[in-house]
Amino acid sequence: MSLIKYIKLFSIGMLLLSCINSYASTFDNILKVVFYCENDSSYLILHESVYHPTSGSYEKGNIRSQGYNSSRISVYNLNSGKIIVQKDMGSIDSTEACIVLGCSENNLWIYCQKFKSGLQSFNPKTLKRQISQAKIYSKINISIGRFLEPDWRNIKNYYDYDAIQQKLIVTNSDYKQFYIDAKTFATEPLTEKITLNQELNKYLDESATFKDSTWKLEGYNKMAFKCNDFQAQKPTYIFGQFILEQNKIRLFKHFSDIQESLLMNQEYSSDNKQAQIEDSKQNIESLIQGKSPDEVLLQTDKNSFYVLSKSSDTPDAFLKISKIESTEFGIFSELWSVSPPGMFYNVAQARNTPKFKNYFGDIFPEFTYQFFQTYNNKLLIIHLQHVGCIDIDTGNLLWYFKLK
Repeated sequence: MSLIKYIKLFSIGMLLLSCINSYASTFDNILKVVFYCENDSSYLILHESVYHPTSGSYEKGNIRSQGYNSSRISVYNLNSGKIIVQKDMGSIDSTEACIVLGCSENNLWIYCQKFKSGLQSFNPKTLKRQISQAKIYSKINISIGRFLEPDWRNIKNYYDYDAIQQKLIVTNSDYKQFYIDAKTFATEPLTEKITLNQELNKYLDESATFKDSTWKLEGYNKMAFKCNDFQAQKPTYIFGQFILEQNKIRLFKHFSDIQESLLMNQEYSSDNKQAQIEDSKQNIESLIQGKSPDEVLLQTDKNSFYVLSKSSDTPDAFLKISKIESTEFGIFSELWSVSPPGMFYNVAQARNTPKFKNYFGDIFPEFTYQFFQTYNNKLLIIHLQHVGCIDIDTGNLLWYFKLK
């Protein structure tokens, strides 16, 4: 073997080894996001998949890694952004598959195949098991038969937690479904078909309803707010989009408040009033049935909303989050804007830039999960493996970290 060929093969081997090591037991994706609040403290619970490489191959200039995924649950204190506990849930396969359903008071509900433990709860802050499936059996008030043991790929079709009603949804071996109250364990059969584990994951749109008017962000690198023939002059945004509310509990309250207001208000004409009541009723039913309701702006007060855009017209641009205020029609002012580090707007454009490699090296992140949520006067963002927290009054970035 020639020296040049030896050096080339040695270099490829070292590159493969480096690739495998760089991937070893690393965060791969988010499977579920759960918020948990207790007194004045808030917690972020992430069900994550973790990639474990077992081998690598090199072909025509491309390095490929083969491996498997496991899952873990991580709990973060949202006052500090610090992780407080993490639990390995095993490999994602027929023996150890796990799904996180949701969180009620003092209970994080999961379904897990490991040791055939099934439906159970963990303490949300310690991840220690609290309620077993056997204990649930002993507490329910009616006979429902045995819980179904589904194929590991289909668990999400048979078990869920309804955060709005604070009830577990379970399926028995005859494929009949039941509600179980997460606190009292009172049990009742489902009387209508619902879609389980339906995530509302549309966080962005180029149009939205604000104060009963439909606004759009139109343009290219200077997108402005437009309503019918009226267009605001300022502010403008590069590829701007409205950030939408996706928290089911808040959406339920939003539509319920509209319905209540309409029923109490005597000023509306009867036809218009009835149409709006029916509309709000349909949205409430959609949420309960696991369907997507009408889009609603992410808002912390009635005069402001949030816009996501590109921080600059360069390949290595970050996201830019802006808070917009409008107290009268057509007059918009930007209260603040912030670009959290590491949250690149476009990975494909940024991947070969020095700034991108400073955050990710030569590894191309395939993570596409996005999440926006307000809580306690803060805005939480998850984007491109980074989590950041913004003070919604000042726009100050309180903390951020990269998932690993």
